[in-house]
Amino acid sequence: MNKIPTPPNYETSIKAAFQDSTLSYSRHPLNEATAEFTILMDLMDAHHIQNGLTVSRIANPVLYSQFCARRAELIKLKCRDSSILQSVGLTEEEISLWTSSQTLKELPEYSDNCALLFHCTKTDLNAVLSEGLDNRKAAQGSLGPGIYFSASPGYSLRYDRFSTIIVFMVLLGDCLNVTQHQSPREPEKAPSQRRNKFDMFFDSICSNDQYVIFNASQCVPLYTVAYNSASTSFPHKSRAPPAFTWSSNGPPQIPSKSWKFDARQVFAKMSSTIVAAGPQKLNLPAVAVCQICTNCPCEWIQLTCSHWFNLCSQCRNELEDGNIFGQCPWCSLIVHKCYGKGSMTTSVIYHRTPGYDSRTIAVDYKLPGSTKRAYFPQTTEGSRIVELLKRAWDRRLTFKLDQSNKPVFIFEHKTSLSGGIEKNGYPDTGYLERLVKELEKYGIQ
Repeated sequence: MNKIPTPPNYETSIKAAFQDSTLSYSRHPLNEATAEFTILMDLMDAHHIQNGLTVSRIANPVLYSQFCARRAELIKLKCRDSSILQSVGLTEEEISLWTSSQTLKELPEYSDNCALLFHCTKTDLNAVLSEGLDNRKAAQGSLGPGIYFSASPGYSLRYDRFSTIIVFMVLLGDCLNVTQHQSPREPEKAPSQRRNKFDMFFDSICSNDQYVIFNASQCVPLYTVAYNSASTSFPHKSRAPPAFTWSSNGPPQIPSKSWKFDARQVFAKMSSTIVAAGPQKLNLPAVAVCQICTNCPCEWIQLTCSHWFNLCSQCRNELEDGNIFGQCPWCSLIVHKCYGKGSMTTSVIYHRTPGYDSRTIAVDYKLPGSTKRAYFPQTTEGSRIVELLKRAWDRRLTFKLDQSNKPVFIFEHKTSLSGGIEKNGYPDTGYLERLVKELEKYGIQ
């Protein structure tokens, strides 16, 4: 329990989101062929409907930092294991003083009991992903006020308005199994349930499929699962509370078997599958040409994210040197540096954009040795797309270098106000919609 459990490559996603000044969180679409996607489908009992689902990993550095801080706070209050106490920043002297104050040695060692549980919202999905859940807006459910989760995706759907299930990692800690609870905070422990004089409250409560926390920092969103509400239904399986939950009469029993929603076990399975998986185990098709240059003898290689890609040796060297653009086809992780030298500026020009009754936004890219200009209508959608392109620029995802070592656009840009599609200009009625879909593939939305 020394380390917080995380999905494969999550730390890399958190660092990338932290460095992007334009976003509070990043979204990374999951390919259906990955172990991460498959194991999530196992968790949701959703293999029969997975073709209609869009799954993305969410990385929010602020919410993750708050989650880590809350976990460290609870460990310092309740844990006796010196190695775990050391991992959250206590000195040897503090550990000695702290462990000597533990009064009830017979109680089980504290565990954070991190679980993957489901949550839906009727308010603002983007606010939940960017700002987290709000204690002040906590629901008055059957177990009283609190932040509710479920071990059944089907149960969560009754609270959904956006056709999206959010998979949270939830710090359950000392979880009390209850039949009713109406207090707006955690239930108090009996004296016989306290490890020391500071261990006064349970960290969460549960009843059947429902789990309730009272501190929003004890959860962090990790995945979104978007579904078609008209044609998709999730099973609602009633599940008994896990063995680590406490009763009002005493401490929990030592679990005799694993729990399906244990975050550590789920992520360990994802990681071990990724490390072991080669192209045959993933059932990848035989590709005769390089997936970048298309005309060279090639072989399957493992990228830094542990997934597999079909590349020739030259393109592999170019990828590693950052001279050409590349992205893992399975987890969308950027596996090298991208071309982003120079500056990006915008201005409004008084020319009408053909096909739109509006002025035109000019986007200027100044690159070493060259400049490029693109045009967008000054409409609500056009202005929104320009903001998305600013995020792409900040992430160094606007240009790649061609075979002549010259920068070319990764995303489709209109470099002319006339000439239509043939001249890379306007009018082109489907252009903005195409561009939005291109940006979404790279988690920019």
